[in-house]
Amino acid sequence: MEEKRRGGEEGREMIDCISAEEAKLADQIAIQELGIPTLKLMERAGKAVAELAASLLPDRSSPLLVLSGVGNNGGDALCAASLLKEDAYSPTVLIVGDLKKGSWEFLYQLSRFYRLGGKPLYYESTVDLPKAELILDGIFGIGLRRELRGDFRELIGRVEELKERRVLAIDIPSGICGDNGEKMGAAVPANITISFGKWKTGLLYGEGKRYSGEVRLAEIGIPEEAYREARRRLREAGRG
Repeated sequence: MEEKRRGGEEGREMIDCISAEEAKLADQIAIQELGIPTLKLMERAGKAVAELAASLLPDRSSPLLVLSGVGNNGGDALCAASLLKEDAYSPTVLIVGDLKKGSWEFLYQLSRFYRLGGKPLYYESTVDLPKAELILDGIFGIGLRRELRGDFRELIGRVEELKERRVLAIDIPSGICGDNGEKMGAAVPANITISFGKWKTGLLYGEGKRYSGEVRLAEIGIPEEAYREARRRLREAGRG
């Protein structure tokens, strides 16, 4: 895992960063055109998260809370939860969102967690958040560009209000726009954010810079060719 630290305003210009749109398109190109299996990318992402979480929480008996949405960011979180469970941790998984709208990758990771004997909880506003020494934030990924609503906003708002917590955000803190760092009504304040492939612009600007804490970069195998092609297509479309 490669770690990069910010060096102030000048340091920003030295970082090879991409927008949320570039990141999503590069993923699509890698999977659909270059033939890289999506589950292989998710497995690498989940492994990077699990390894970092284990380094932050070496005592396997310590309470660990995994917050998961129903998209691929949640899939990364559940993959990490399964790997940690296999490593003798006892993660509590709390899922928010409609399972009927879950991505197939998320549903695959959910079934994997069940097969390991995991019993995820499903978010309700009347339920207290489980105690934890470390929280993995996998509620939303980089594609969020709208105001938060319903249970998502409520859960993220409750995490934001926690006084004593350590949070590891997956790719970008939930509630932060991956493009400009705008806070979308509520956002999860992370101590550490693990970003995949390349830095996202939302980690460097606006509220994103403050909410992401220390940022570490993990290589998960998306070829540079995919990023170059994504940038080319977006430039041609007038969006790059």
